[in-house]
Amino acid sequence: MAFTFYGDLLGTSSNYNLDSNLAYNKLNDFYTISFNELKNYCQGYPNSKVFMFSDSILFYGENPIAAIKQLQNLYLSLLSKNLLLRGAIVKDKLDFEPRFELENFEKRLPINNTLAKAVSLASLYKGSRLIIETVLAKELLAEFPQWMTQEGFISSPNSEFINSGFLSRIAPTPENRNYEYLYFWLLAHPNCQFDINKKRKEFDEICKMSDPGISIHYKETIDLMNRSEHRRKYVEKNS
Repeated sequence: MAFTFYGDLLGTSSNYNLDSNLAYNKLNDFYTISFNELKNYCQGYPNSKVFMFSDSILFYGENPIAAIKQLQNLYLSLLSKNLLLRGAIVKDKLDFEPRFELENFEKRLPINNTLAKAVSLASLYKGSRLIIETVLAKELLAEFPQWMTQEGFISSPNSEFINSGFLSRIAPTPENRNYEYLYFWLLAHPNCQFDINKKRKEFDEICKMSDPGISIHYKETIDLMNRSEHRRKYVEKNS
């Protein structure tokens, strides 16, 4: 099953407004962390590709489960540096139409609409979210169709299926329009000592001091933290 992920780093324009060196250093951290978190995936799955340009990242390949697990680590590592990544993952792999090129003139015309779908889906949401296209979520949850709804999950939150732990982190977005990955559920990551309570307090203070257009991203990230913890506690209580 192929996938395409697109994400953009929130707040880059604001950082450039404050100081170009500040913005550069944040982008440098973004590039370094992304490389460190995704290099093993790329080595393990040679057909996968990662492109980074400006404050955006494009990632596609053929194993969405492994990719989402790796993206969870990327999101948490970025947040530990106060870098908010907003992104979406959709079904199918981006492919380009062959074109005549020059050594210094490359053409990348997409054959399909996967990149457009991922970019459009990510832009619908605020905060550091990992949105999952409905079509892809349906395939991932094929063994547990009842988990496609909140009420279905609440009525049967546990399973012995090998990937059930991963799949139980896929949930409908609050407005029931798409799906999201509750990546704050699992915080055990060797390269990232993430203190969710500390980060939640920090983001709450930023919300109080920021314009609504900025604070909404921190508020939505806090809300995702809360949803992740709530579902984790519900599963543990009913296991």
